[in-house]
Amino acid sequence: FWDIEDYIKQEKQHQWFSKHKRHIQLHGKYLRAKPDIAILRSNHTALLGFSDFWSWDIGRGELQSIHYDNVYTSEREIEAGMLQDYPVILDSGSEVMSDALVAGIEQYVRAGGTFIALHNTGRHSLSEADCWPIQKLTGFKVTSTRADEHISFGKDLPVLPGWADLRFEGRGKALDYLRKDYAGENGLHLSPVADGTVSLATWDDGTTALGYRQLGKGRVIVLGSTFWRHAVDSEGVWKENERISGRFLSDLLSSLGINRLANSSSNRIWARKAYTKNGLQDWLLCFNSTTDEVTADVSMAVDKAPEEVVDLHTKAPVPFTYEDGWITIKDVVIGGYETRAFALTLVHPCQL
Repeated sequence: FWDIEDYIKQEKQHQWFSKHKRHIQLHGKYLRAKPDIAILRSNHTALLGFSDFWSWDIGRGELQSIHYDNVYTSEREIEAGMLQDYPVILDSGSEVMSDALVAGIEQYVRAGGTFIALHNTGRHSLSEADCWPIQKLTGFKVTSTRADEHISFGKDLPVLPGWADLRFEGRGKALDYLRKDYAGENGLHLSPVADGTVSLATWDDGTTALGYRQLGKGRVIVLGSTFWRHAVDSEGVWKENERISGRFLSDLLSSLGINRLANSSSNRIWARKAYTKNGLQDWLLCFNSTTDEVTADVSMAVDKAPEEVVDLHTKAPVPFTYEDGWITIKDVVIGGYETRAFALTLVHPCQL
């Protein structure tokens, strides 16, 4: 951990704070656009000594690389009914689930939310191992825990329509910072035990690998196969090492009606939409998640075509295009671990 002397040394050696004065001035002047996705990080799971959630939290880089934003939630907020404004709750490996949490998620789903469970979601209750309390929500019973076959998608899918009839190896690969694989040996073979269930994809033996259940106004999706995830933990950030990871997540979220608010032509540039606190500007924030310089096209969804887009660092207008509710800035150069910010102006940025 750094203390003040380390930062003073950095300034003396590299003038980082002097060079980034404008960045510092912009902090505190904006709020990010509200995300539609909440990731569940289970306090019970962490306190009881389980650790898979560190390796199944896709908010540590994978969502960012496909240009979606998220908030985090715990059991307390779900049980209190505070998540209804977030259309999707995505689990991150909550192996332990209390009856109160299961009831809270059921209430959320029946009111119209979507809950996405993983292969390790809800395996244990607070008092009993391997009893799978999540079954009450998913409507599928776990018949086996292995990943030794291929999976095949069905036809006429209620989500992921472009994946019908596709076939994949049933196991993915998720290498943590010690290069331990958290995906390759994990998988669920499932059997439907409730009304409203649909097998999105099946294993070679005919059991369900990916399941879907309509529950009230909402739905529960269980990803019993890890086929979709191919990523590696690099310096605390999970980075996809095969395109299927980003494609699956993008297509799944899109089919659930979750739309991006910002985008980039490079998955190394993380794009976000923000608003100034005075309500006068929309901002496009672009962060380079790598050490190398990256050139990319960046874009943002807008209510109407702006008259001007301004680089908030140089305070100069930049060329842009507008089409179908999106503005695009082409060939933006962003240095390693640097951020660029652009404003759709209603007032001049010098006044900020």
